[in-house]
Amino acid sequence: MNMTKDNDVKLTPMIKQYLDVKKENEGSILFFRLGDFYEMFFEDAHIASKELGIALTKRGSKSGEGIPMCGVPHHSAKTYIARLVKAGYNVAICEQTGEEDLETKLFKRDIVKIITPGTLIDEELLDDSKNNYIMVISYKKNAMGIAFADITTGEFQTTELKDERELIDKIARFKPSEVLCEESFPFKKEIFNIFNIKPTIIPEWTYVFDTAYNIICDWYGVKSLVSFDIEGLSLSVCASGALLEYIRGTQKSKIHLLPIKRIKEGHNMYLDISSRSNLEIIENIKGGKKGSLLGVLDSTKTPMGSRLLSKWLSDPLLIKGEIEVRNGHVQQFYGDEALRTETREILSEVKDIERILSRIKSNPLYHINSLKFSFRAMNKLNSPIKLDKLPDILSHIENYIDDEAKIKQDINKQLDEAKEAKENGNTWLLEIETREIEKTGIKKLRIKHSKLYGYTFEVPNGQKDSVPDYFVRRQTLANTERYQTEELLEIEEKIISAEGIIENLTKEITTELVSYIAENTERILDSARRIAYIDVTSTLAKVALENNYIKPNIVETGDTFIKEGRHPVVEKFLENAFIPNDAFFNEDTRVYCLTGPNMSGKSTFMRSIAHIQLMAQIGSFVPADYAEIAIVDRIFTRVGASDDLATGQSTFMVEMNEVSNILNNATENSLIILDEIGRGTSTYDGLSIAWAVLEYIAKLGAKTLFATHYHELSKIEETVRGVRNFCITIEEVDGVPIFLHKIVKGAARKSYGISVAKLAGIPFSVIDKAEEIMIRLTAHELDVTEGMKTVSYKRKPSRVFEIKSEEDELEEFEMQTTEGL
Repeated sequence: MNMTKDNDVKLTPMIKQYLDVKKENEGSILFFRLGDFYEMFFEDAHIASKELGIALTKRGSKSGEGIPMCGVPHHSAKTYIARLVKAGYNVAICEQTGEEDLETKLFKRDIVKIITPGTLIDEELLDDSKNNYIMVISYKKNAMGIAFADITTGEFQTTELKDERELIDKIARFKPSEVLCEESFPFKKEIFNIFNIKPTIIPEWTYVFDTAYNIICDWYGVKSLVSFDIEGLSLSVCASGALLEYIRGTQKSKIHLLPIKRIKEGHNMYLDISSRSNLEIIENIKGGKKGSLLGVLDSTKTPMGSRLLSKWLSDPLLIKGEIEVRNGHVQQFYGDEALRTETREILSEVKDIERILSRIKSNPLYHINSLKFSFRAMNKLNSPIKLDKLPDILSHIENYIDDEAKIKQDINKQLDEAKEAKENGNTWLLEIETREIEKTGIKKLRIKHSKLYGYTFEVPNGQKDSVPDYFVRRQTLANTERYQTEELLEIEEKIISAEGIIENLTKEITTELVSYIAENTERILDSARRIAYIDVTSTLAKVALENNYIKPNIVETGDTFIKEGRHPVVEKFLENAFIPNDAFFNEDTRVYCLTGPNMSGKSTFMRSIAHIQLMAQIGSFVPADYAEIAIVDRIFTRVGASDDLATGQSTFMVEMNEVSNILNNATENSLIILDEIGRGTSTYDGLSIAWAVLEYIAKLGAKTLFATHYHELSKIEETVRGVRNFCITIEEVDGVPIFLHKIVKGAARKSYGISVAKLAGIPFSVIDKAEEIMIRLTAHELDVTEGMKTVSYKRKPSRVFEIKSEEDELEEFEMQTTEGL
């Protein structure tokens, strides 16, 4: 802490109080409440001044340096807090929590909340279309337990993992705003660098099994964890208990969280980090929603629906019956325009019920009123999905709160009288004044207010002889006399006490309402989840109609056939009509060996199949003319190439790591997309690896789309069952290739690399030289001297330069490559 010398600055009792509070919260920027401002001192002031762009001043003696200080208004603090949290800081809120100390003249102050990235709840600080997860990792002997919670919705999940790759995939799935771990966690650098995460280190005692077990039991008021289905998962228990302790420590109270839910394998498709990124499911490659699959499908009417759709896309289903239930509800909205239109209009009136429940204590009447409007809308729904419309809870709220979020009349007689006094006090005073003027004939009699005597009648000295006997003199001034009456004192008491009575009784009634809502939280949240479900299924129906999607036929295993399939994202951004393609997988065609130049549409075709598969397994309609979809357990992708600078891995190493993951985890029920395997190394190495990988996958039996520039791989079709050659149709007009984007059987006849380079705007001199070199290479002229440094091949030339015929080359290459495989 950057403090000045004791001799220069005298520490006041207030600064000492600040330092005592700060000492217990060293890891946070301390917002110290003083009147209408939050003030920061010492190093916190320097940080806040820089991050928030506010003036840095000083407090202290004039002769010394002074204590650095800056402040922000209380009423606008949320904006400043948001900026600090987004910049990576925690913010501790210190409020007045007790009465004034007679000796120090200071009010008691303490931390009421610590705001961290994972514990934000204010609507101004969050994107309501996304969950805000906080995550804890528990580690022991190469195994891990993780727990996730979103305190804004009450969601709480846990599971155990086998290795760090699974952890990476889970972080990619949940995208936590804050990650907690113990100091001894061994993969902090390797894993967190991938996501640019700075983990929060928490005490290791919170991870002790017995401690964590007791924390969970205490939180939920149970004696064992059998009902949570995590009784035997020690690392999940440790992570969950540590997370609850952290939440309690930052929120300074017990908040509502749903019962812990164990994430079970086998119910949802597993998507690793590469597939999520390459397929741009939730975000595009730059991190935005536009251009992603979610961006195309999300026309939801509620934030709850938007979050649920994101979850569905992140965790597609594996159980045919569950898929068909969702699909059936989409079909109902799809086929009934009146139902669909009415439902979506009503849903637009529903607020974010899940998050309102977490924010209700901050502004109770406002948020309870929002619940009331939402419940009214729910009661108008005529939905095919079973829904508890909460009519009794709605009726209870309506009995107490009007549509302006105020306590209704006739709820409490004393409150009504106080409200009347506050609203009509001035009118009452004017009526008394008018009546006394008429009774006494004192035309200049006026009612005035003073700090010393409150409300009094002021009578000019020249008319004081006309004052009646029931006027009691209170004060003599230079030109007037002040009087009071019993009636005026009674009215004054009502007016003065009205504000306090209103505040106390409103708080009392509001507290009862908040408690009533809390007692019904589980029921309200269940209805909120069903509202989100209705929102998503009606949205998918709307999107299907607008984009000409069809209902797929789902089969558990077996063949997949897609007729005239389209890429749901790409077609939205094309000026011309999208060129659809068929795709089929059966025993004879398990692997597409897809050849053709860049820009011809190979990647778009492969991704379109993956998107159609994924959409079908969330219960959506799909962009095709017909689709019979066999459920897949995983979708693997290896698309694109880039260095991993964070871990010092080359393009080729990254590629091989991802291919290794696919080969080690794919099953015959998986869908695999591989684009240009082996191009990150030399021709021989790359071709050899691509050949071996293709054969391995074909024998595995997984449904695979394998795009390659190695035309030699087309030979595998003749020797390995299930591999079929496909290519992109191309027409040449005056030597310029026209890509028709249509997939047909057979291998590409040649590469169009130089033509593509020409289309990309490579200088003509480079293009001309490339064409000259190509001619000489294909003619086996191996000494190139004109305009280049002489290249003389003394040893046996590279095979790519000695091709005599495609058939001879493939036969010889196959003999060498397959030897020893």
